Amino acid sequence: MKLAFYNVFQPNATFMDKVIVLFGSLGKVSHVEGVFSNGEWFSISPREKTARFKFIEPKPESWTYIELDLDADAEYRLRRKCQGKIGVKYAFIGAILSVTPLCFVVDQREFCSRMWTNFLIEEGFKLDPGCKNSPEELYQQLLKQIKI
Repeated sequence: MKLAFYNVFQPNATFMDKVIVLFGSLGKVSHVEGVFSNGEWFSISPREKTARFKFIEPKPESWTYIELDLDADAEYRLRRKCQGKIGVKYAFIGAILSVTPLCFVVDQREFCSRMWTNFLIEEGFKLDPGCKNSPEELYQQLLKQIKI
């Protein structure tokens, strides 16, 4: 299993992608998806507004990948966690506030980097709490722990 990080410096990046990067630590990625070993992708984004599984044909220039060192049981647990999030709405306010000192959760809403950070913490990864992580911050923390 791997995480796919959406590169903001390419033609398909939206205005929202650029805003996320501008306010979320001035990096190069604006979104994160989990890619399961069967090729199915899972995440939540402002484009689709709810959490979902999806098969994506990625453009190479659009994504940067980090392979997660997980066994089949861990991938199964992550898939089950994702299944429990299907249909959850995107947390616009939470995503915006993730770059401030405030941590704000509305109902069960989620944003991509908080969701994946919390999933990985539950699997034993040493990461900062999810509500404070932009996609770039999650990417940088994982780079320190994992060989690409």
